[in-house]
Amino acid sequence: MPSPPLWGELPAGPYPVGFQSFIAYDYSRRYDLHSTQPGAATPRLKGRPIVVQVWYPAQPPEDTATMPYEAYLTVSSPDDSLQAFVEQLNRFTREAERRWSGLDAADTDAFQRFLQTPTGCYLNAPPLDGSYPAVIYHQGLGGSIVDNPVLLEFLASHGYVVATSAYPPEHGLWFGVDSDLNRSIKDMACVINALGDRYGVDPARIGLIGHSYGASAVLAYAAEAQANVGAVVSLDSTREWNPAYDHLYRNIAERLSRAERFSVPLMIFSKVTPTVTFEHYETLSHADRYYVTVQHLGHNDFVTPGPTASTLAGDRVDEQEPLIRSTSQVVCQSVLAFLNAYLKEEPNSENLMATLHALDRDSQALAVQERRAEPVAIAATSLLELFLHQDAEAGCQRIAQDVSQVTTAMLMQVGRALQERGLHGEAIALYQAINHHFPEFAKAHETLGDLYHYTLKDKPSARAAYQAALEALPRDVTLSGPEQDYLRHSLSEDIETLTGE
Repeated sequence: MPSPPLWGELPAGPYPVGFQSFIAYDYSRRYDLHSTQPGAATPRLKGRPIVVQVWYPAQPPEDTATMPYEAYLTVSSPDDSLQAFVEQLNRFTREAERRWSGLDAADTDAFQRFLQTPTGCYLNAPPLDGSYPAVIYHQGLGGSIVDNPVLLEFLASHGYVVATSAYPPEHGLWFGVDSDLNRSIKDMACVINALGDRYGVDPARIGLIGHSYGASAVLAYAAEAQANVGAVVSLDSTREWNPAYDHLYRNIAERLSRAERFSVPLMIFSKVTPTVTFEHYETLSHADRYYVTVQHLGHNDFVTPGPTASTLAGDRVDEQEPLIRSTSQVVCQSVLAFLNAYLKEEPNSENLMATLHALDRDSQALAVQERRAEPVAIAATSLLELFLHQDAEAGCQRIAQDVSQVTTAMLMQVGRALQERGLHGEAIALYQAINHHFPEFAKAHETLGDLYHYTLKDKPSARAAYQAALEALPRDVTLSGPEQDYLRHSLSEDIETLTGE
């Protein structure tokens, strides 16, 4: 099959690509959809709608054509309560895509020609059997759900399940991305949970990619959930060269500083500017880091198909477009090489660097600086893999071998990752190991009690864990005085409730 028009010379992988979109609910959050009709009431949905678009290795039906680009602009749902939501979302997406394409708003014919451009995927094709790494993508400020489909199609063709979402504010007045990091983190977690195992997602192999603000969002997610993340790609976050968002960058720096021994491998791309610097990431000494400056690309050229839409529609010819396209393709292939190294293979820095240099041999557009991680006896991701792919005993033995090299914060991240996957027996074994090696750490006792109490309904075990947490509190140096007082009050209430039941 010839390469899709938007791909240029990108080499397709061995997998046909399927595409689906659906809407899940996060019932823990609210969402108010403001009506476009004057005087109409504001309906509150039963939860926050999480739009999921997903690309995956597929088995396309015979004699089926790939879908047109226009299919990306239409989200649907069988839920009647969501009809106003999807109509407004689709309207925003279509207008955002028109602006991004660079086509004249009055030239509807050119825009329609572009929307009929064939993509590289098959709509609703059945997923292939198998186990695949997952990659979650986050777009930049003001972006729509259609942001970088060529990269996402390309990765899926090479054996990845790739997903993105809309990440809109909860007020329902606008559907573009804003800078609420907490919302982005929660939405990405919901997307991962919504994928489940329906596309063959391997929960131990998850990567993140973000452009502009989205790069900050995926770093924030990685800082919150190190154990769940195996690789992060930042596409011109602007943190490297633009101080205009200092408040946002301070927030990111604070989150990363709280992530003890942050060890998630990073590939950080930046356009070339006189002020570009990667010094902000040098404190992350336990993570492998690849700093890549890219010639020929402006900030928005890191995503596609904006630079090529006008040319494909026959509207005009941009003399710089071939150079932009060829460099963009090198970036896509470099991202694939990095993800392959950390999500599919045993990481080998020499092999990865050799691959990157080979990809860039003709264009000479990339300048790559490599920073190898300081050795860490136990990383969160490798410990989680032991629990997932061997058993709890292997994971607990690994902790015992190098207990002086682990932190309670990292172990608790692994515990949350196990609970999110419903692996309660493994989580209990881990929390018991934490309690054995760090008996003064009250939070692990409390978390074990919550697991027994609210998930397993084991009241005697829950009461014993809460009591152990209460006894550990005076020796817990990780908590301030007010934090100890609050936790003491909470534990006492829990014990009283369980005693009275």
